[in-house]
Amino acid sequence: MLYVDTSAILKYYRTEKGTDYITEVIEGAEAGKHKLISSIWLILECTAAIQSWLARRWITEDVKDELISKLHSDFDLWTSIGSLILEDVHRVLIVEATALITKHSIDPGDAIHLATAIRWKNQIKAILTSDRHLKTAAEKEKIKVIDPEEK
Repeated sequence: MLYVDTSAILKYYRTEKGTDYITEVIEGAEAGKHKLISSIWLILECTAAIQSWLARRWITEDVKDELISKLHSDFDLWTSIGSLILEDVHRVLIVEATALITKHSIDPGDAIHLATAIRWKNQIKAILTSDRHLKTAAEKEKIKVIDPEEK
């Protein structure tokens, strides 16, 4: 099982360094070779990132709508076939994430992802992220990190 954060999964929706690797990982999950896990927070962050692409004029309104539709369609498919587990955000997780913010000086989104990954630490092989703050914090928590941009 591999934990995926927003910086990793977005490479599936926009061609950049690491896209080929993430595409292989997702295709492997769809084929049942492994499972992916993340926080439900992933949907919120991905949607916000795609919206920011529009604000930066990297994409058009039509492309934004297509990407968000594909994102939701993909997540529905992946969760329904068991390729992706999306963990809920709940009160205890927020408390754990709050402690991680002060321990590692990371932002709330990274803290939610890290707290979720820590809960699955014994089941995941690695966390897939290109976020340098999350990478550093995960390594300090003794979680293996794979940066798709380095593959």
